[in-house]
Amino acid sequence: MNELTIKIVMLLLPGIIVTMLIDKFTEHKIWNNYKYSLFVISYGILSYLILQILSLLNQCAKVGYENFKLNNAEYLQVWEVNSNFGLPYSEVIAASMISFFLGLFMTYIDNKEYLAKLLMTLKITRKYGDYSVYQQILRVNENDWMDITIWDKKIIIRGIPVSIHESNGLCELCIYDAEVFNFDDESTNFLYRVNYISISEKYDNLIILTAPNDEVTYERK
Repeated sequence: MNELTIKIVMLLLPGIIVTMLIDKFTEHKIWNNYKYSLFVISYGILSYLILQILSLLNQCAKVGYENFKLNNAEYLQVWEVNSNFGLPYSEVIAASMISFFLGLFMTYIDNKEYLAKLLMTLKITRKYGDYSVYQQILRVNENDWMDITIWDKKIIIRGIPVSIHESNGLCELCIYDAEVFNFDDESTNFLYRVNYISISEKYDNLIILTAPNDEVTYERK
């Protein structure tokens, strides 16, 4: 590994921080190496651009708007890094600090699904990001009462999903204030109630109902 390669890796640290935060705390399909590298580079450049804008605003504040000229402004040294140029550690550290908050912001935006909702509202797309229809229903109605039927176990779970995750094609749910019923062709019977229950099932083994809790009743023994 030559000196230039080491410098490039160090310069990409802000992008690595953002990408790792998003990868860790958002739901998405597995990224391949190409997509992961593309995100690292893109978020790294974005972090330095934000640092550059902040630097220009600071210079403008010091000399005044009327005296500020872009031709006379100081620009980050990272834009000129090469094998013969020293690594600007202060800029890398500053951009890394920015990238941490940028990563938190992008994670928040993704988890709140603001972009997907906006594009769907504008009728630009009908695709809800990387989520399946099941996940979309669960997320839109998160913290609301749901009835979840597990077909092969002949079980209905009524409760409030508080955690949703997809792993290896399985739908993993943590359900709060859960009431468990079993059913057959003739009746549905109450079994027990717990504070929390977790399930991990294939999507085609589930039916999810989002009717309000007071609109559907099951018989208790």
